[in-house]
Amino acid sequence: MPASLTPADPVYCAPLTAEHIMRFAPMVTFHPHERSFPCGIAHLLTGATLRSHANPALAVPLQGDPAGLAPYDTTDGAYVEVNPSQYAGAAPVNGVVDAPMYVSVQFNPPYIDINYFFLYAY
Repeated sequence: MPASLTPADPVYCAPLTAEHIMRFAPMVTFHPHERSFPCGIAHLLTGATLRSHANPALAVPLQGDPAGLAPYDTTDGAYVEVNPSQYAGAAPVNGVVDAPMYVSVQFNPPYIDINYFFLYAY
């Protein structure tokens, strides 16, 4: 957004704060018989293996740490093979799933689009 825009301009977007993001975040509930829940990246990478279409011999255990991906060139068809034991996601504890809700914000004056999404392992 150009610095010259002011609140009087028709395409002005007011500053977005964490309070705005939290205010419009969805309330998520699951069916009592739900079997698949969201999870964080550490859960997804626990027991996962980094593999590559270009190098079939590559098999790097990731142990739940996303930093384990850093030394590898992921432009050569690399992919993460998720351990099937992680497919169910983060297990609820006392009815609460401890998983991050990711947020993406796009500024399209005069609108602000806020997208909320979850990571699922399956």
